[in-house]
Amino acid sequence: MLADRHVAACHDVPRQPANVAPVADDDQRVAEADDAKCRECRSAAEAEERT
Repeated sequence: MLADRHVAACHDVPRQPANVAPVADDDQRVAEADDAKCRECRSAAEAEERT
């Protein structure tokens, strides 16, 4: 509530662009890891089916 009053009082609030590149990079690594896990699970399931 106090912060709303502070901004409403026309004080300059420095704006900086969000640094989204590292987050997007992490998402890609997570997707790759999940894909590798899925391949591993599928391989294990196929091997189990063969026995």
